[in-house]
Amino acid sequence: MSQAIATAPPAVYRSAPKARLRRGLRRAGFWLSVAVIVSPAILVFLWMLSLSLKNEIDNLAYPPVFIPDPATLKNYVQVFTENSMGLYFWNSIVVSGRATRTLPAAVYNVLTFEQLAWGPLAAAAIIVTLPVLVLTIFIQKEIVAGLTHGGVKGA
Repeated sequence: MSQAIATAPPAVYRSAPKARLRRGLRRAGFWLSVAVIVSPAILVFLWMLSLSLKNEIDNLAYPPVFIPDPATLKNYVQVFTENSMGLYFWNSIVVSGRATRTLPAAVYNVLTFEQLAWGPLAAAAIIVTLPVLVLTIFIQKEIVAGLTHGGVKGA
């Protein structure tokens, strides 16, 4: 009698590796689908970063060069000196009337009538996008908690 209780049927032992394999395949499939969905956004962000670190001649080169040689911060300096980006940052934090311009307006001010300068435009877009991205990464748990709490009926 005690022998029947102590030994488990062999089918249980055989199904454990299958369940582990199925769980692993599901997890791998999930992360593969996440990578496929997110990769276009990551590639666009990396291309903007590449454009912001190159001079205009390299930005217009054919075939396109992804990694700048040499990398330059000239576009960032140009965006901050010609467009008073610090004031736009402050205006985005404290909006006080019609006369203030926020960060999206700063990106629009980078555009010129003579020529579309891709380097400064990409630098301004990176400057505007980076704080939002960093803030989202730091508070992602609170965002998910708020979304799930709001989706529960009766909470």
